Amino acid sequence: MVTDKIIGGAGQPVTIRGAGFGSERGTNYVTFTSDGSNYHSAEYSRTFVYRKWTDDEIVVEAPPSYSGKVRVVLNDKIQESMNVLHVTSNLAARTLSPLTYTNHVNTNGKGGYTWNLDKVLHDNPEARTCVESVMRQFRCKTGMSFDIAPEGTSAGYKLNDGINAIIFDAPGYELGAGAVAYCDWIWYSCIVGNETFYYIRDTDCRLSTKFNWYYGNGKNPEFGMAKLRYVLYHEIGHAHQFGHVNEPGESMHPIVQALPAEEWLQRDTITESEQRAGWLMTRNGRDFSFRGCGITPLTPPNTDDCNSDVTSDVADVHADSHGIVVAPNPASDFMNINLGAPADHNNTLAIIDVLGVVQATHTVALGSSVLSIPVASLPAGRYSIVYQQHSGSRSVAGVIVK
Repeated sequence: MVTDKIIGGAGQPVTIRGAGFGSERGTNYVTFTSDGSNYHSAEYSRTFVYRKWTDDEIVVEAPPSYSGKVRVVLNDKIQESMNVLHVTSNLAARTLSPLTYTNHVNTNGKGGYTWNLDKVLHDNPEARTCVESVMRQFRCKTGMSFDIAPEGTSAGYKLNDGINAIIFDAPGYELGAGAVAYCDWIWYSCIVGNETFYYIRDTDCRLSTKFNWYYGNGKNPEFGMAKLRYVLYHEIGHAHQFGHVNEPGESMHPIVQALPAEEWLQRDTITESEQRAGWLMTRNGRDFSFRGCGITPLTPPNTDDCNSDVTSDVADVHADSHGIVVAPNPASDFMNINLGAPADHNNTLAIIDVLGVVQATHTVALGSSVLSIPVASLPAGRYSIVYQQHSGSRSVAGVIVK
């Protein structure tokens, strides 16, 4: 597979080279992993845009998907790519052929969307500064017209009330156990002639009151706290029409609190991939030609408060935390883990799946530096290996089990 990284749902092509694909596609298809383990159905995969199909090369536009190996299915026989396709961002495409989206529009008369903060957030200077900084990241780095209302709101969770709210949950709209936050949005459609235009009207982001929130920068002062800045990168990312990815270090990884995200949520900027995805959605919202139902395009935001800080590349974010090496990778029966140095105590090593569930734990004896761990019983998929030392430092690495 020639392609290495992709933004899913953006119309970007993946090139696959091999042999025996056949001169025509017919009912054959390419499929991508939909959740890190399972693959898109044959029916859905046949709707992808295939730019080229020859006996030795296929070019197909990647749908929203997770990182993993790509499969070519020929008369129900599966050929799997030798290398992994890394999906670093996803866009929520409505349809792939032709590629269409639910668009952002000018809802506030100032070019985009105004966010109203729960009074608890608004009246806390540190929390308000944090939210303002998050909105500045999206405004300055993706061109999205987001601003904050000058007054706090007592509005609860209610879509279609004309209020885009960032609020704490309350009886009647409490988040489920373990959920740190959730972002809901409502779309509308307008029909003029034979054209139907879909657009985003209201968005509500709920924050759980069950967690201890940190409003500052950098690493959480206590393990397991919910860092508002990072959680909002994820939730406002959903409002920006980003989907989940299973790439470690990206804000749209499904886990935004505790492990494995604790290893990278100290980052205080959106990532380069999120910036690229954001600009794609922003341009869609600025460039559409549809006119009807009072809908007007986004306009560029005020950038007077934009500074020169750059986005973080994920490789930079967690390069320092990778003190362990896993081989083979992918693994099928056993994986050998080199810890880089003898254990300073009886330490712990955890194997965590893409949903944040600890699938296995192992004790690392004092003085040990190399482990051999069986993985045959683990379901196929991507996992984080988290090594917790007695000194308090942690190291993380990724492994694919097949």
